Parts: sequence; structure tokens; C-alpha cells
Amino acid sequence: MAQIGKQHIIAVIALAIAIAAVFVLRSNEITGAFGFNAITSGRLVFPNGTTAKVFLDNYSTAYVDNSVTNDNVYAELCSGDPSNDLLNNYLSLYILVGANNLSIGVQPVQMVASKINAGCAVVDADFSLFTSFYPAIIDFGVSNNSNMTGVAFYNLTNATGFLKGNFTIDPVNSTPTNLTINVRYPLDQNNNTYAIDYHNKKPIIVGVRNSSYDVVDSEITTFDNPVTLDRPNGTYIITINNIDDPGIFFPTVTIVYPTGQKFVPGTPVLIQANATGIITQVLINVTRGPTVYQLNTTFNATSGLWEVLFTNTTELGHDDIYATAYDINGNTAQNQSDMIIAYGAGPGKGGGSGGRGLIFVPPEVNKTNETGPIKSPPASPRKTPAVSRQTPAPVQRMPAVFDKIYAIFKQSEPMGYVCFATYLLTIMLIALLLIHTIFRNIGDYFSRKRSKEFMTWVLVIAVLAVILLNKMTCDTSSLVAMLIALGVILLLIFKAMFSQLKNGKTSKPEEPVINMDEVQEILKKTENLKKAVRKLSKKPKSRRS
Repeated sequence: MAQIGKQHIIAVIALAIAIAAVFVLRSNEITGAFGFNAITSGRLVFPNGTTAKVFLDNYSTAYVDNSVTNDNVYAELCSGDPSNDLLNNYLSLYILVGANNLSIGVQPVQMVASKINAGCAVVDADFSLFTSFYPAIIDFGVSNNSNMTGVAFYNLTNATGFLKGNFTIDPVNSTPTNLTINVRYPLDQNNNTYAIDYHNKKPIIVGVRNSSYDVVDSEITTFDNPVTLDRPNGTYIITINNIDDPGIFFPTVTIVYPTGQKFVPGTPVLIQANATGIITQVLINVTRGPTVYQLNTTFNATSGLWEVLFTNTTELGHDDIYATAYDINGNTAQNQSDMIIAYGAGPGKGGGSGGRGLIFVPPEVNKTNETGPIKSPPASPRKTPAVSRQTPAPVQRMPAVFDKIYAIFKQSEPMGYVCFATYLLTIMLIALLLIHTIFRNIGDYFSRKRSKEFMTWVLVIAVLAVILLNKMTCDTSSLVAMLIALGVILLLIFKAMFSQLKNGKTSKPEEPVINMDEVQEILKKTENLKKAVRKLSKKPKSRRS
């Protein structure tokens, strides 16, 4: 049987710490997203059980229930497997378009047993006064923990979850591959614009559906903040907060010519205007005192302008020119310019100040139907029941004590299996690195033992590699792990520098220390020796017989 060494004990301790940390910090995520088994229907309901529609509350300028405009609204969700899909799980209100979602609920509501009857849970899920500002077709989000991580979404329709209203958008800038969309105003249930706080604009979600009603691209934005989305092949549908009616284009019109020029009497003047939107007609009114000339323009495909030839120029004077553009939805826009009829003037002479600016006419956005209800989008183009980020079955929740701990570390997106594996590996490597650094580098340094740093560098490289892998696969990164790895690298560098300095000091030859007393003693002995030598040299040599 192989002997168990210190490195094996360290590895087991690190692995145990990593697993414990993951279960504490990510206890509600490790099995992936919550999933439905057998959801059958969902809707907003009033207390009497009828399907609810929520209107803009003019007093709070938000889509809130239990208000002056709206009765209290409940969320009803039904399932053929209520014990798994509903019981003790949490429900909140969202707007989901493609991969993007916005939370518009006050707080999650738990579907406890007393709220479930005949396979349906009915809970009082309130709309937030601080986030539910704009029209939408909403979604129910369900999670098995109160922090709403790992949410599964159930899509409602215009018949079951409509915050009634719509939006106006500018003409779409379309290319073969992209669509640029700018949302201008929100409309209430009566098709009227309402005030927006432009200093604190709340988010909306703009998306594009293909011919199969699938969202191919979406983005969170705000009003007057254009987004560019991928254009699907074939026909497409613009959706804003899941309202699939393409929106009401707000037209624009600008008089291009004339803009203050002077003309000789009797000179025909070609009046030209540029209009954007789904334009059906541009009318020109020329006023001279009490006389008004109303002119119908025609669209010139070559110049791209709406044009009409004005020939009543025999009278001297100043003429005001008004252009009014009408779009397919009955919306209008106006612009004003002028010209002067005078002797001694020719076309193009005299100049002027140009057009006098664009005049919009909100809130009368639809003059043909000012008080009638807004037209609802096509019946249920959204696929129902529709569940996003679905997993086979719900998971068991950890004890409630972990919810408070987890709230510090929670993420907006659920942790899947791959992300869990990389997260676990990161914690394990960090634990190994710290333990190895403390015992094999810092400890050995103070105990003056020589330690090999090869394994430390291997662990540092492994930690950095896992951090990069986590960033690539899960689009997340751990600042703590990165700082620990960098700290160990700096420790090794400083340790190497100190070791070099220490080795440099020990290997440097010591300078000889001269003892003057010893020198004097040596000199004295040397002198005595010299004297003895001289005495011996003076003695006569003995003769040999």
C-alpha cells in the first residue's frame, strides 16, 4: 500500500474546502436552472377570477395594480405537476425578449400550499412602481429560491398578460444584415403619448422576430437611443417589450426649396419637401395674406422628394409655405418656410434663413381614432407554453440560512454544469496554491529550509488557465482568484530577490582584519632574529685539525 504523504493530505483538505465553499456560496445554482415539468397555462387575473388587463395609471404614470386606474391583479399559473412546478417555488413578473429580460415585479411571491387549488397557484404578484413604466406583454418567472436565480420563464400573450399600450418608432434604417431601430415615445391604452423623464429614462427591450416569430436578436435600450440588431432572412417583425405590432412610425417633413429665396413675378417655383416615415401624402399650403393655395405633391423617385410646381406667382409679396406630411397610421408632421415675389429678383437670389424647424404634433398621434382603444397585436404570435433555460426537474433547496450568505455572492444568471465545474476547479486550485505557498514557501523560508518552487509555479499557471477558461466558457471572472495568483507571483519574485541578495552577501570574500599588536609583535621578533643573525656572523670560524 502506497504511503500517504503530506501532499496527499494537502490535496484532500483543499478539495474539501472547495466543495464546502461551493455548496455554501452556490448552493442554489449547482444543478443549473430551475425547470418546468408540466405547465399548462398562465394569466393575470382580477380577484373575481376574470382575465386582467393592466392600464397606465395616470396618477403614478406607471403600470401598477391596486391603484386609481387598476384593481388588484393576481398571477395565476397552472400545472399538471403542481408539486414540482408550483409548490413552495417563487414567482415574479418579468419582460423577456430573446436573451434579455427586465424585472418589473415588487418582490417574488412564494406559491405555498394554501395558494394552490386544482393544480393552479394564484398569488398576489404586484407590479413595481419603480420599473413598470411602459407597455409590455409580460412573462412569469419561476425559481426554487427567493433570490430568483436559475429562473424559468413562462410567456404570456396579449390576451393573458398585456400592459396595454404601444410605442412610436422612427423609420427603420435597414441594410441586408442589420436593422437600426429608434424608439421615440410610449403610447397608453388610448393611443396617446405620455410624459417621459428624459433624465431618468427606464429601460425597454427592442427585438426582431423572424417569420416563425422567433426572436433572433434583442437589446436593452431607452427612448431615443437607437439599437442595431441582426436582420433575419426574409420577413421580420419588430417587437418592443414583446408588443409585436411594429410600432407607429412618427413622420418627419422638411421643406427643401424654396427657403427664403426671391423670385420675379410670373416665375414658376418648384416646391420640394423631404419626408420620412411610411408617408401617404404631403400637402403644401402657400398663404399670401388672406389667400391660401392648397397643393397636392407627388413623389419624385429620382430625387426622393415630394414636389409640386407653384405657378400663382404674379402678385408681389411675401408668401408663407407650410408642408404637412401624413403617414399610414394617420400621424402628421409639419414644417414651414417662405419665399418673396418681387421685381429685380431672380430665382435663387436673395437667400433667406431657411426652414423654420420641425413641428411635431403629439399627443394626437392618431387623429382617426383619438379616443378608441389601441389595436392589439396579432393574436398570440408568441409560442405558448414557452419556457426559457429549461432543465428536466427542479432541485431541492438548501436550508434557508444559506440564502442570506448566498445573497452576497449571487449572480443574475444561473450557473450551469460546466460553469460549476470550472468554479469548483478554481476554488480547489486556489486552496492548494494558498496551502502550498504558506507551508512550502513562507514556512520553509522562516525555518531556513530549502524549498522547491516548481510546484508553486505550476499551481499559479493552473489557476490563471482556469480563470481564462471560466471567462471564455461562462463569461465570468474571479477577481479574488486573480489577485491571489498575482500575489503569489509577487511573493516568489521577492523571495528570489531576497535569496540573491543573501547569497551575494555570504559569497563575498571577507576583508582581512589587521591586528596592530600582532604586527608589532611580529616586527619585534623579526628585529631580534636579525640581531641574532648578526651575532652569529661575527664569531670566528673554528679550525679543523
